[in-house]
Order: sequence, then C-alpha cells, then structure tokens
Amino acid sequence: MRVFFLCAFAFPASQFPSQALSQDDELNDVRKILTTEAGSVRKWLSPPEIAVLHAGEFDFAHLRKTIEFIDSLVGLGIDTNLRQRNLSSVEGSLFGETRLEYRRSRGDKSTIARVLFPDGETMSASIFVYKLDIASSSLFLVLSRAAKGAWSLSRQFVEGETPCFFYAMSLRNEIRIAHIFIRYDLSGEEERACIYEELVQTMGLLHDAPGSAYFTFDNMVAPKYDPLDWKLLAAMYADNIVPGADVDMVLRNYVEIE
Repeated sequence: MRVFFLCAFAFPASQFPSQALSQDDELNDVRKILTTEAGSVRKWLSPPEIAVLHAGEFDFAHLRKTIEFIDSLVGLGIDTNLRQRNLSSVEGSLFGETRLEYRRSRGDKSTIARVLFPDGETMSASIFVYKLDIASSSLFLVLSRAAKGAWSLSRQFVEGETPCFFYAMSLRNEIRIAHIFIRYDLSGEEERACIYEELVQTMGLLHDAPGSAYFTFDNMVAPKYDPLDWKLLAAMYADNIVPGADVDMVLRNYVEIE
C-alpha cells in the first residue's frame, strides 16, 4: 500500500549509505523500505496508543493480532486493549463540530493527538485508525492535516485509487503520531492486508519495495509465502538503533539475524 511520511521538524544530514551492503536484491529492498530523505532511521521510543474510529464492522481481531506480532519484535509493550468508537452512533453532524488537536506530550508519553466529538466526548491516541465513509474520511483527512501534507495520496484515497495509506509525524526522528486511513468498502481480505501493512509501516518501515520477493510492502494484497517483515522490525528495534541512526546500522543488524 502507498505510504506518506511527514517530518515535523528538520533532520540533520547524514552520510550517504555505503554500497557495501547493497549488492543483492534482499538488502536493496531493505534499503528502499528504510531510507528517508536524510538517510536516517525514524522509530518509536514509547509504546503508541491506538484508537479506531469506524462506521460499521471493523476487524478488531486482526488488528490485535497485528499489534501482538509487532510488539513481539519491537518490545515496546503496545496495549491491545484498543480505544474505539463507532461514529454511526454519534448524534448530530460530525461536520463543523468535530475537532482534532495536536499537543506536545510530556514525560515518556507519546500521545499528542486528541479528537473532540460533537457530544462532548474525547479520544486521545498516538495512532488513529479510520474506516469510515468517504465524507467522514475526508473530514479527518483535513483535521489530521493529511489532506495537505499528503495531498496526492489523499486525493487518490478519496477517488478510490488507493485502498489505504498512512500519514505520520516525528520529532527529532522519533515517531510521535500517525493516522491510518482505510476505505470503508474493502473486502475482508483487503481490509486485513491494509491493517497489517499500514500498522507495521508506521513503526518506521516507511516506504514500499514494489515487486519485492521478500517483504509485504509492495502494493500487493496477495500474501508472501514467508515474508521477512519480522526480521526487518527486529533489526530496526535492536538496542543499538536510536532515532536518527544511519540505515546501514540496521542493515548490519539484519544480516546478523538468523
């Protein structure tokens, strides 16, 4: 699935990645997935809090399974007790009344976004997952700034060309907030593929490797026989990798994992 990543602040330039670790297709795919404009790594340091805004059915079981898979490799202690709200039950119009605020977190907490609903209820999270009709999705695209920061993907999403995408922000290479948009009219298989791919990529695997024989992140719904996504997450969340580290450090970890 397509991905867009927004940096909240400028990042220092890093040395261009060496060619020593980029000789075969597998490592070339790793480099494509990880490399940002500055050639440095972006990742979470605190466990993200996840909330779902939906209308109708949503595959919470698959979302929890994906969280468990991620946390078994990144070790952040991500809570599977998800916050959720079915917006079909909200009285009154969402339009003109709903707000989304960004606020700088304090201490070790990474929650910096809060939705205020027309009925006075609020919901805070680090990662918001939306599965709504096009009109409501468009509202949150605007409120979350995704419509501005990821204009091309937002347009493709609303027009039905892109089934899902994510938009994320970071501070000094630490990922702090993300929004995942999933079309409301997908098949069950497509929804599960979107949940998995977009949530895994919000961990810092920021780009696709189209046509990859090794990783899920290739714009294809069909699953791989034995994807190496787990190995890449483990390499990125090793103790020696800090936000802003050079991508080659992750590649070195990757080749050492059996």
